[in-house]
Amino acid sequence: MFSGILRSLRAKFLASIGAAIAVVVGLSLAALLVIERTATVERNREDRRLALEQLGNILERPLWNLEEMQINDVLVAAVRDPRFLCIMLAADLPFSVPARYGTCRPQDDYEVMRHAVVRAGTGPPTVVGQLTAHVDVTPEGAMTTRQLTWRIGLLASALLLTLLIADRIFKRIVDRPLGRVRRSLRDYQERGERRAIAWTSNDELGALIADYNAVITLSERAEAELRAARDRAESAYHDLARAQNTLVQTEKMASLGRLVAGVAHEINTPVGTAVTVASTLEDRCRVFRAALSGSTLRRAALDEFVAGAEEASALIGRSLASAHGLLQSFKQVSADQTSEVRRAFDLAAAVQEVAATLAPPIKRSGHRLSIDIPPGIRMDSYPGPLGQVITNLVTNALMHAFPPDTAGHVAITAVQAGDHVALSVGDDGVGIPPENVGRIFDPFFTTRLGAGGTGLGLSLVFNIVTQTLAGEIAVSSRPGEGTRFTVTVPVAVPTPAPSRSLCHA
Repeated sequence: MFSGILRSLRAKFLASIGAAIAVVVGLSLAALLVIERTATVERNREDRRLALEQLGNILERPLWNLEEMQINDVLVAAVRDPRFLCIMLAADLPFSVPARYGTCRPQDDYEVMRHAVVRAGTGPPTVVGQLTAHVDVTPEGAMTTRQLTWRIGLLASALLLTLLIADRIFKRIVDRPLGRVRRSLRDYQERGERRAIAWTSNDELGALIADYNAVITLSERAEAELRAARDRAESAYHDLARAQNTLVQTEKMASLGRLVAGVAHEINTPVGTAVTVASTLEDRCRVFRAALSGSTLRRAALDEFVAGAEEASALIGRSLASAHGLLQSFKQVSADQTSEVRRAFDLAAAVQEVAATLAPPIKRSGHRLSIDIPPGIRMDSYPGPLGQVITNLVTNALMHAFPPDTAGHVAITAVQAGDHVALSVGDDGVGIPPENVGRIFDPFFTTRLGAGGTGLGLSLVFNIVTQTLAGEIAVSSRPGEGTRFTVTVPVAVPTPAPSRSLCHA
């Protein structure tokens, strides 16, 4: 009689303890889930806002330059980002763009974000367009699965502890069903097999085992959702990688466009001189013909005409030779930069050709470029990507290294050590802050956002050096003492080119 009462009291006590544990754990988990969901929504909202701002910065130049194809390509690539449900662009354009990119969902499923695309030049900022994006800030399925797994683990631990205590107290009563539970858990831990327990009863143990079977079902469902979420994340990552490759190609073509503009400006002087001299020579020829027809030609006039013609011919020849040299350098550099053809070349000559195409922007900036590369360094590599690296490093120095109205010096040097060449591009500018040195090769990192910087120049340099040229790049800089980039590449690039790691000096 007493033992029956004791067992009944113990059963009620253990039931009360189990219920209290379940209530406390459930309330705690519910509170944590609410807090984590709120924080996740805020992080997602800030992430979408920054992504929309970055998209506006990328669209600034195409909108200002009215580049229809570039605008459409950027928006099509951006809407592939799963963070954007649809994007609308409002701008005063001479051509039409689609009313929206992507598929908009019902209003309960998205938030509307707006961002003004501002052109920041030498004058006051100008709004060139308005971006409106429908974004989804709700937590993703992967977050929900993690929270669910955490809750299941805590509940299972609490219930398992309670069952172990009950097993010691009521060993003869609950040993058989709990033995099956233990075997099921052991199978899952050792072989990853989930197996429902075949046990039915109308007491508390029967309800517990039913709950355990329900947990197994929920766990299997959660794992399936997790696999689906992982597949979606991988797909989004591949889409982002393709978008980044598109942006890198855009940066390459933009660099080539700047090269064309600079060379065209530089060629204008010798060609203009040749045209002017040719026009003057043509006038002198008409005067000479008139004198010859009128039988008034004298020896002195003939000598004067011949001397002027010789001088004009020499001046035309020098002007056209200068233009021809610029065109040859531009032809070689542009052909290299638009293709990745491997060939043998002299390093000093290749760098001189790139420097000739960089002369116009350097001349306009008031800075000085010097080259100290000994002749005879023969390389079997990719001159186009190497020229792209030099162009981006020099352009980066011109944009970031020197304060306004300050004449700076950019030096390109190279030495050969065995089967490798160390090519350095250094400046005597302001240097890089220590907190930014480790981030300069990250995609989209720039300190000139909205002022001509895209954050892709040095990222492109790093990818070319480590992948195409099979080398490595190091940067050393101190505030106020300038910056030096050192590119170490093999004289003969291996096939295929292995990737190298980044190092900072």
